[in-house]
Amino acid sequence: DELDYAGQIIKQMPGVKVELAGHTDPRDINTDEFPSNWELSDARAEAVRKYFIDHFGIEPGRITTKGYADTEPIVPNTSPENMFMNRRTEIRIQE
Repeated sequence: DELDYAGQIIKQMPGVKVELAGHTDPRDINTDEFPSNWELSDARAEAVRKYFIDHFGIEPGRITTKGYADTEPIVPNTSPENMFMNRRTEIRIQE
């Protein structure tokens, strides 16, 4: 629901460019698909970018992505609930 709401707003503002910022908690990951939290956070942002393009027809050039891994927590990683909150994608207005 939140992605649909955000996608509708972005679509209605054709002059606006956004950065999708992917984030993770600090637990290490090392899989074939995601060798580290950097790749995971970037993939998280890319998934939202693809959703906006596919579902709302937003021009790809309006959306950039960047993975921040665990470098920008919004709450301390002191509990499972807090770590859950730190796994996110933020929409940042650029213009």
